Amino acid sequence: MAGGTLTLGSSTALGTGEFAVRVTYNGGPNPAYSLQAATPLTGATAVTNTVFLNVAGGFIIQGANALELSGPVFLGVDPGVGIEVDNTAATIFSGSVSDNGSNRSLTISSIGLGILTLRGSNSYTGGTIINSGTLDGAASNSIPGNVTLNGGALQLDAPNAMSTNAALSVIAGTVNLNFTGYQTVASVNGNSNPALYGASANNLGGAITGTGFINVAPFSITSEALDATGTNFVVCWTSVIGQNYDVLTNTSLAGNGTWVSAGYTNATGTTTCFTLPGGIVGKPSVFVRIQAP
Repeated sequence: MAGGTLTLGSSTALGTGEFAVRVTYNGGPNPAYSLQAATPLTGATAVTNTVFLNVAGGFIIQGANALELSGPVFLGVDPGVGIEVDNTAATIFSGSVSDNGSNRSLTISSIGLGILTLRGSNSYTGGTIINSGTLDGAASNSIPGNVTLNGGALQLDAPNAMSTNAALSVIAGTVNLNFTGYQTVASVNGNSNPALYGASANNLGGAITGTGFINVAPFSITSEALDATGTNFVVCWTSVIGQNYDVLTNTSLAGNGTWVSAGYTNATGTTTCFTLPGGIVGKPSVFVRIQAP
């Protein structure tokens, strides 16, 4: 495909061969490439062809019918592939997305409320950029590498949808933790100190919504809950015996607020718990960090 709009009327519309969207060069701007389904094509009627995306931008998935690509998807242009998801129905990549180790990124945008759902175990190595629209990591290892959210939304439907060594940067937009449990990452907005980010019953969040939590390495925060009074927040973490820890709070995900000490605690065992003072619960944007003082 080298420009124009391709409408798929069935799962076999592309035959049995490979489907390639490629750059054309004629001395002028590259044309737009649009793909859409004339009827819902998901599940048993998903498109199974191997897909090669060799365009840095201008590839648009549009229309009003669900479209699922269940075959492998290869990102084949340097430095990465840009996809505009304007489909008002579901757009799903359920096959693996890879780049053969070529450090190519995946960039998502939308002029509306388009959602791209990744359901496969993916291995592209250049990270992910979300400018608008929603990227949904619906399975383990579906969003590999670092993630930058410039706008729109990142939704995680599994607690290990992202890489545990990922750097998450939230410039604008929201992160929806649509799971129960913890997603461990290496850093959030440059903060690599142990920290907890979430927005469940304890109302920690701001830019973060949902029922799950983001846990920043190097050690695990193991639980969080309101105490029996329903007014104080208790956080527990895996610790080093005898090591003092300072528990801090901040009202800014971007890190431009002030980290305020909520108190010191001494670890007497491998699990330490600390009760944050009253007044934390109910605030729209409070984050917790734990570190050796």
